[in-house]
Amino acid sequence: LFDTWREERMKRIMPQVVFQNDPISWWKMESKDMNLCDVDGKRCHHALWNLQVSYHYNGNEGSENSGHIDAHTPPVLKTVGLDRIDESSIYYWTCANSFPSENHIHMASCLWMAGDYPTEQQWRAEGYVQRVTEGECGLWGFTPPPSLVAHLTACSLDGDGQETSNRIRPENYETRVQEARTCPNAAHVCLARFVPKRIEILRGGPSTRDVKGYPQRLEWVHNDDEDKWATRSILPFPTAAKLPSIRRSIYQHPPLGVTVALTGCHTSGKTTVGKALAKLLGWIFDPELGEILRGERDQLKPGGHMSGDGSGEENSDAWDDLIHRAEVDRDEKACAMRSCRVVETWHVGNAKWYQLRQKGKDDNGDVVVDLANYRNAVAKHQSSSVVLLINLTLDSSDIMMRRRETCIDARARLPLANEEKECRDMFQVLQSDQALVESFGIPVLNIDNGMDGKDAMNDTLRSILSFIQQHSHKRI
Repeated sequence: LFDTWREERMKRIMPQVVFQNDPISWWKMESKDMNLCDVDGKRCHHALWNLQVSYHYNGNEGSENSGHIDAHTPPVLKTVGLDRIDESSIYYWTCANSFPSENHIHMASCLWMAGDYPTEQQWRAEGYVQRVTEGECGLWGFTPPPSLVAHLTACSLDGDGQETSNRIRPENYETRVQEARTCPNAAHVCLARFVPKRIEILRGGPSTRDVKGYPQRLEWVHNDDEDKWATRSILPFPTAAKLPSIRRSIYQHPPLGVTVALTGCHTSGKTTVGKALAKLLGWIFDPELGEILRGERDQLKPGGHMSGDGSGEENSDAWDDLIHRAEVDRDEKACAMRSCRVVETWHVGNAKWYQLRQKGKDDNGDVVVDLANYRNAVAKHQSSSVVLLINLTLDSSDIMMRRRETCIDARARLPLANEEKECRDMFQVLQSDQALVESFGIPVLNIDNGMDGKDAMNDTLRSILSFIQQHSHKRI
């Protein structure tokens, strides 16, 4: 109990030390101490937890122009009500037409002011804001405040219930709001996620006296190479010439795309999870290339996966080369479009299959396999896209065999000559070699996906979404 009390005490006395690598948790603590949110960062009922958000709005906002700033128009400035703060982001509900598409990004800055004179505090952040998909809101159970839905519905529709852009307040506005309360339309509301890249806090002001260390200004910038926040104490009131250069360097390029690669042994759930995840996020799903290029399933031979194309012919090297070139081509197209996508197997999984087939050619199974081509392809893609790896695991090859017994599609996709032996061999190479997975230098999330059912699937998706969000700041 004493240690817990001491820890909480230190957070209030020296927050700049306790939270030097976690500014968002400090922000959340300050909000909680003011009874604005609970311990989980969710807004308290009727709490006045407002945030000012500013970004440039371009009428031609498509994925091609995401992140470009139109310097000839003033930025949009909105006052919004915070909904929650989690480990990496800030959320608020807003008008759905603020975001032309679910994957559109607004480069943005925000301001939150709180406290009492003379030790008031200003929290400022820069990063990007993006719409959270309806699927993700449903998975987490996020729902908008009914009063906000009612007002935005009343503002979006005319007296005949048709969409309108008229900004003049009608005389019957209150009546329209009451009607909207009885029949709310959540389509006019969306949840926005603000992802900070740089955060600063200013405590106190020029007239702050008799408080040691005040005024105080701290800055955090996320270091993507070390995957942590770097903090420093800066001048409380710098001149324009001393503004941090990070503001210019962060936004000189459009946001990066995201590649989430799913790996795992046969029947680990890559296709099922991949499709569900892509649908939740509104992203592209790229299925396993081996499945696409193999051809008709009725032409596959039992055990033919050891030759790659399923024919049973001794041509595995040519097959693996074909898969590799096709995967590289798909990467290049995704980078050119800055696509956000979920990819099944990808280079890491392809390397595992290549290793399995190469070891199968050696009676002792101790052949040294050169994976340089796969590592180089991953490194190249990482230079122009955010790459994350989800490794779906099973406890044993018994689960693989059980799922094959109950799933006709699994047997059709990959016919085996010796179920027990080949399942065991695939399990050993396609899953158990964790050193191979880690050697690619990609942030990896290992998930035990051996349970079946809707609840297990939702737990898996929540874990993956949280992992993706932890790395979302890397897009800028």
